[in-house]
Amino acid sequence: SAAFDSHAVARDIESMLAEEPVLWALPSKFGILVDGGGALPLADITADIMVRSGEGATAVHLDGGTLAAFCAPSSLTEAAKAFALAFLRLSAQRSEKPRRTRALVMAVGEEAIFAEAGLIAHAPIGLGSEAKLPIGFISLGYRSRSAFGVGLPFGRIEADALNALADISERYGDGHVRTTPWRALLLTGIAAGDEDSLRDEVTALGLITDPADPRLNI
Repeated sequence: SAAFDSHAVARDIESMLAEEPVLWALPSKFGILVDGGGALPLADITADIMVRSGEGATAVHLDGGTLAAFCAPSSLTEAAKAFALAFLRLSAQRSEKPRRTRALVMAVGEEAIFAEAGLIAHAPIGLGSEAKLPIGFISLGYRSRSAFGVGLPFGRIEADALNALADISERYGDGHVRTTPWRALLLTGIAAGDEDSLRDEVTALGLITDPADPRLNI
């Protein structure tokens, strides 16, 4: 259900970063986010450079900004590279070098970064999707099997519980346990008819299966 293959774009960006020694000078916490939308969009997650889906388009935009560069999926990696290089060049001109894009936007203005990157700035109409809490059964309507989100109390899980969760994933799903940015794990390949029994087993491990669980607020 994603608007584009975010995994492929992320791999391309990783390869680009590895092959461009000049970009190794980026600050250690500098991040690039790739959000293909779909059933669990990353609308509530930010990074220095963000690749997102929009209304019939894909775009790259900056943390702390309000503009976007619309690109074809095949051009997303080059746009991210252009922004990263612009960040390094403009930061080098400052007496106190910004460590994050948000700080550079505040210092020089978003338009200056777009100009340095050689990208055209547009208003990001309809960019991104509404965030959804990844806890409990997550229907992927066009598929016969879906996902089940398991919340980790206070962001932690004991080794025995993780081992049991892996066993549950093999019995109910496709054997995968996927990580998320929301202190939750996803079991994939789950049939709708197994939702209740799976929930009971996961709850018995002391993990969170109810999106209204108050522990999710801590």
